[in-house]
Parts: sequence; structure tokens; C-alpha cells
Amino acid sequence: LPAGAIIHRVQAYMTTGAVGTPNVVVGSTTIGTLSTAQGLNDLTVTAANVGTMANVGLVDVALTYTPTAATVGVLSVEYTVRNSDGAANPTPFQN
Repeated sequence: LPAGAIIHRVQAYMTTGAVGTPNVVVGSTTIGTLSTAQGLNDLTVTAANVGTMANVGLVDVALTYTPTAATVGVLSVEYTVRNSDGAANPTPFQN
């Protein structure tokens, strides 16, 4: 994800459920978990990580998903690109 991005939604469409609770990690921070039940599952965000959802930080970060064994599905991430400091108004050459 690009620096300064705001994450709107993380969902998983599970075609095959599994046992366990998969984590969603932004950079090195676990921001929440997804259910492994079959169907469409929204990310459950921990209260301490709401700020990370609002601004992923000053540098680009990877969003990773740690599925449990036998989990099959599709991960969907919706986000808005902003400046690296989180400002909505573009500043030339800031990123």
C-alpha cells in the first residue's frame, strides 16, 4: 500500500472454510482478523489499530494475509491513495 493511504475495507470471500483465525498485517502490525467461515467476511479491526487504517504511515507498506490451512478464497482490499503525510491535497514530488 502506498504511504499515507487510508484503508476503507478488507474482505475475504471464502469458498472453503477452515479452522483458526487468519491475521491481516500492515507492515509489521497485525491490524485485525478475518473469519474463515464460508461466504463474505469483513475484517475485524482491533481498536488499537484504527489509526493504522486511517493512515498506513510515512512509507509504503505491504498488506499480508496469513490464511489457515485449507482456506480457499479471494482477498479484497479497498484503499485511497493520499500523500505520504496523509494529506488529501497533492504536493508535487512529495511521494
